[in-house]
Amino acid sequence: MAIIDHAPSPLRHQDYRSSIYKEMIKTLTSPRHYRSVSNKTRILTIASIVLLTALAFVSLEEFDEAYADESPSSHALYDSLNEAQQRVYDELYIVVDSMEGSCDASSLTLDEAIELMNVFGTDNPQFFWFADSYDCYHDQHKNPTTIRADDLDTETITQMRAEIDENHSEYLFKGSDLEKIRQIHDYLLRNIWYGNNDYDQNIYSALVLKETVCAGYSNAFTYLCKINGIDCATILGYVQTNAGPEYHAWNYVELEGKWYAMDLTWDDRRCPEDFEYDFFLIGLDTVVDGEVFKEVRSPDDEFGIEVEDYAYGDFSGYTSGVESWIVNKETVEERLSYKDTRHLYVGYQEIEFGPDTWPTLYYMMSSEHEYFSIAFKPTGSIEFDNGNKANIYRINAYLDDILVDPSDYGLDGCISVYVHNPDLSGCALYDFSGEIVNIGFFPLDHSGSYFVGDVPFSFDFLYIPFIAVLVFMLIILAVIVIGRMAEVRKNKQKVSSGESCPKCGAKISKEYTYCIRCGAVLRNEETKEPPKDDGEQL
Repeated sequence: MAIIDHAPSPLRHQDYRSSIYKEMIKTLTSPRHYRSVSNKTRILTIASIVLLTALAFVSLEEFDEAYADESPSSHALYDSLNEAQQRVYDELYIVVDSMEGSCDASSLTLDEAIELMNVFGTDNPQFFWFADSYDCYHDQHKNPTTIRADDLDTETITQMRAEIDENHSEYLFKGSDLEKIRQIHDYLLRNIWYGNNDYDQNIYSALVLKETVCAGYSNAFTYLCKINGIDCATILGYVQTNAGPEYHAWNYVELEGKWYAMDLTWDDRRCPEDFEYDFFLIGLDTVVDGEVFKEVRSPDDEFGIEVEDYAYGDFSGYTSGVESWIVNKETVEERLSYKDTRHLYVGYQEIEFGPDTWPTLYYMMSSEHEYFSIAFKPTGSIEFDNGNKANIYRINAYLDDILVDPSDYGLDGCISVYVHNPDLSGCALYDFSGEIVNIGFFPLDHSGSYFVGDVPFSFDFLYIPFIAVLVFMLIILAVIVIGRMAEVRKNKQKVSSGESCPKCGAKISKEYTYCIRCGAVLRNEETKEPPKDDGEQL
């Protein structure tokens, strides 16, 4: 072989970089080239494939969870029916959706047919014409025969369905089920005025006319929850008011395998952009405005749904006009043995307790006091002179209904709070001048207003899995490229003489055991001797 005493042209900066890229591609696609590369390159290539495959599966799973399940079928109500009713339900769904034909109900008793009609109408608010148009017909012996609509204005219904679907993209929300429920709640209350019209019992009034009553609020909430993959039901019944019993509609919604109550109508302050969370994911024993939820409501049918006694979250509940964390004396006694910090949640908000909190609360809650609570309420926003912006939160502490300051009881520094905002990635506390004084949990030392400001994030969470895959892919490729480039540079620096590949003629450093252009073996890796005449290949 010819020996040269200068750096060969294939090892110039651009040439050896191009060769490394080609080698990586060949390693992934060519079995012959795979056998010719070093063990280090093989391991890195296989590791990158395994890692990227695992990341792809994780990303696909998160992608599936992030996008809404647009199936309108709820599970709890459907599962409350027997097999015969479910068969009729399935047939009825096709009949009502197509607005053609009738459904055979002869396999049911009259009571089963009535129950089915009630469940079907509640379970499918998207069929807003069902309740007023379809009837169950029976023979002279009261045995059901068919379920059908005799006079159906299909042209008008089709037009109304198109108007509802026109803004369908606005009805799909991203995030966890809790975040979706919060967004649906806020979306409806920002866009709806309370008022009567010809369609105020169904979703058309809420989603198109933007004016409705309790039935419209509840049916719209059920509809949006269901197309976002959340089980929900509209509940009808009587509620006690100062004017006496009134017929009303509210919702039961499933979150993390448990059911909670919601009442969007009573959360609406009759003014867009001004609403409450008094009835947001509450329990049957939750007290609102001094009234226990279950004691003032008499539902017609709960469809076998068992609602939780307490509101969503650890020790969470709601008081008038605010999101609140509530703890009673019995709970404090149970928690006296806790020595470490304890995180509790109030919807989006978090509370962090130091080790001295529980003994102090026990001391505070004498025989005169039954519970202690911390309440959150957004009250507006502010722009400071330095250009910074913040949301204003009223955060109050109560002994029963008495407003107190934690510092008066020695709890300053023991209780910290974290105020979440869907538009922010963190919690920054501002002072009156608009300067950040704390990031993250901040101490609750007084009852009053706090300025929680901007810690914006720039990426929508939905794209994080795909960004992660891209980043890891680039990291793996960078590791391989940098490693090979370093090896080439090292060899280049050591070159004092070289030789030509006997197969393709490329000039190669004598430090190489194979040709980086064609993969031909130049010498045995162990003996460092040229290959035998029989064309030995590694």
